[in-house]
Formats: sequence, structure tokens, C-alpha cells
Amino acid sequence: MKKTTILFLILLFVAGSVFAGGGGQKGSGAAVPGEISGNLEFWGPDGAGANPNDPQNIWWRETIAQFRAKYPKVNMQVSSTPGQANEYLMKLTTELAAGRSPDVMRTYLTGRLQPFVEAKMVRSLKPFLDARPELKKTINPIAISYAQFGSADFYALPTDKSGEVIWYNKKVFRDNGISVPKTYDELIAISAALKNKGIIPMTVGGKDVWPIAVPYMMLFERMYGLDLYKSVIVGHEAKFDDPAFAEAGRKIQEMQRLGVFSPSITAVGNDEARAEFLSGKAAMWPEGVWSLTSLLAAMGDDLGFFNFPAVSGGKGGANDWLINFDGGIAISQNTKNLPAAEAWLEFLFSPERQVDVMQKGLLVASINLPVDTSKLHPTQNELSRALDGAANAYIPFDNPLGAVMGNEFNSAVQRCFAGDDPVRAFQDLNRTARLEW
Repeated sequence: MKKTTILFLILLFVAGSVFAGGGGQKGSGAAVPGEISGNLEFWGPDGAGANPNDPQNIWWRETIAQFRAKYPKVNMQVSSTPGQANEYLMKLTTELAAGRSPDVMRTYLTGRLQPFVEAKMVRSLKPFLDARPELKKTINPIAISYAQFGSADFYALPTDKSGEVIWYNKKVFRDNGISVPKTYDELIAISAALKNKGIIPMTVGGKDVWPIAVPYMMLFERMYGLDLYKSVIVGHEAKFDDPAFAEAGRKIQEMQRLGVFSPSITAVGNDEARAEFLSGKAAMWPEGVWSLTSLLAAMGDDLGFFNFPAVSGGKGGANDWLINFDGGIAISQNTKNLPAAEAWLEFLFSPERQVDVMQKGLLVASINLPVDTSKLHPTQNELSRALDGAANAYIPFDNPLGAVMGNEFNSAVQRCFAGDDPVRAFQDLNRTARLEW
């Protein structure tokens, strides 16, 4: 989606919102079930090929059913939404611009949320949270900062503590006498050993574009630290022609030549990569922590994870993790039922519902919850401690870059994997950045 298209649709929305209702509604008081009524539209969980048995989808169904039981006078309509970020952002932009906004919607944070904030499409949730001091204690202030844009106001409540790691099959490692690599050279060595046994060392769903950027981002940070990340990725300075970006692309191509990845990496979709990992055909899979529940269900104690290993002479830190508070829930500026929208938000983020989702194996953004960690899987606890103990955190690049540049960045990385000249790929990206920024 081109930036000009986004701006045009946003202008349509702003013009239409002058005549839209909803601005004078009362809200921000504690919800009283018997007094909340009317229609409520929620654009919620991922409906694109969603597995009904996935613990997260089970949690959504249970939470929606419980809310309906608690607020019987609210007629809640739930719509599933596209799972891919670009598809959902396009839907969100076009529907809101046409005046077809839901009352409450799932959203992304950082650069993907910012255009909707600037266009006044979503409400500030600061009054909502200030009126609920007990709930406020459970909302992570660091995560909230991902939904702030130059003021104290914030425009979404963060749902999940996310991130990207390298999952590995402990049984495959154990059966082949392999240990978790601590250095880049060790990663190359174990990849060669696995390949000689007929095992794909590391599978990646390169056909779907975004997954292929995961190992690149990890490697880039290990090589160059966070300075360029802060100035270019977060600060939006058009400096993708800095030699570091192309050099990291060459290093990725080196990994490919040395057999770390499948030769057909750009033809493998993410679902296929998952299947290769679960079947033991592949030993490692760089992907998101949102897959924890389904991986644990399939692999149990054979599931492990590690961070990208150190690169000799690199500026990055071994305890720097690719972390994000990726998803959130927002209330539309033009909601026609603010009391019901706030009641739904309050219910979603109640300690009871957040503890329940943790017990189903997910990592949440909420803090200070009364959860018994002894009842959680050891891998879930280990992963949570690792992310919480990060020396530095850096966000997956496509999020702060926003919808347009994020997609362009992922495509530039994909070109490197496909064998294109990394210098040319990132020079082309820089030309796009100059036009967009």
C-alpha cells in the first residue's frame, strides 16, 4: 500500500469524521453490567486459516462468551480479521476511511499504529486507564510507550509480549551430538554437521517475505549493534545506503552458501517451514514467540530456543533480543457505544482473563498478575525470563518502519536471499525511503 493511498484515505476519514457522532459520549467510568447495553462491533482475532484448537483461539472464544454472559444487554458482533499485517492494515485503513469503523479493534503498535493516531481514527485511552487505578497497575508502562507518539496520551492497550527467537528441536540436537551454538562459527559448524545427516539446519518461510527478515535482523544487530537501528529504522533517516545494510546482506548470502538454509528458501512458505520443523526435517526455525503454544503442544519438552549467536568483532550484545509488544486493542474515535467499548476493554485486560491466557501458554504484556508460574510450562517461564532479562531490546524492523517501508524492507532482504546484489537492493530501498520520508 503506497503512502499516497494511505494519506488519501486518511483525508477522507478526517473529512467524514467532522460529521460523525460519538464524540460527546460519556465513558471512562467503571462498567456496571446491568447498565451497559446496545450494539458493540469488535474486529478481533485472526480469522485467516485460524486453527480452532489453538489455545489462543480457544481463549478468544471463551472470553467473548464470558463477556456476553456478563453483559447480556450488549449485542456484541465479532468479526475475524486477516492475519497478515499488510492485509489487515489495508482493511483497517479503507474501512475506517469509508466511515465503516468498528467500536473496538485489534491493532498493531509503533509505526503501524501511528498513521491512525495522526488521523484521529482512534481514541486516547489515557482517561480510560486513569479512571481504573487497579487495572492500571497491570499495564506495562514500557509496552504502553509503543502506543505513544510525542505526548502522554496512548492509543492502544498492548496485548502480548512478543519477540522472535531461534526455535530448535532438542531431540534432533541430542541425537546428533550437537549443542546450542554460542558463536557464528559454531552455527556454521553445526549446520554443516546437520546437512551431512540429511537434515535441513534452519528452515525459514521465505516465500511469505516477512519471515525471511528475521535472521537478517538478528545478524545485523550482532554485526553493527543498535546505532543504525535507532537512526534509520526508528528515526526514519534515509540511510539504507550505509554499507552496513548491504554487508549484512552479503553475510546472509554467505550463510546460504554454507548450507545453513534450504536452497529453496524463497519458495518455502511459513506453514511449510513450520511443518518441516515439527516433523524433524529441519533442526532450527527462526520465528515468533507467538508460536510457543502450538509448538509446545506438538513437541513438549523437545522444544528449545536460543538467541542468535555472537559474531566475531561485532558490536551487538549476546543478550540483546529481538522483542516487541506487537499487538494491541484500540477504540475507534467514532464509536457509537463508548460505555460498551470500555467495558469490553476492561474485561479483556482484567487480571482473571490475562492469567487465563498465560495458563494457556502465551506471553502477555500485562504485569503484576496473580499467576502461579509453577503451573506454567518450564519453557514458557524460561522464555519469559530471557526476554525480561534482555540487556537491550530492538523491535522487528518492519514495525517501526510502518506499513509501506516495512514491506519494502522485507522485500529488500528477500532479494538478498534470492541472490540479488545487496548493494543494489538497499540502494533501491533507500530511494524509496527518500520518497516516503
